[in-house]
Amino acid sequence: MSIQCREQDVALVKEAISVVSKQYTQALGSAGSKLNLQITIDSEHYLPAESAGGVIAISHGGKIKCDNTLETRMEATFDL
Repeated sequence: MSIQCREQDVALVKEAISVVSKQYTQALGSAGSKLNLQITIDSEHYLPAESAGGVIAISHGGKIKCDNTLETRMEATFDL
């Protein structure tokens, strides 16, 4: 999985990846230790510095994309 974030948020996202990876492995128990969870930060495609923040998670070669930026979440709220 690849994570896109703002360049100024890289340290925070790295910390979150560490916490989430441990929680994911623990939640799956013995099956989790067999999985090779790899989460990287996309250092070639940062979100715009002027954006409000959040992340975009991309996996399976771009086939799965979860946009969890504040702008996208606000758009979804206003579309209701």
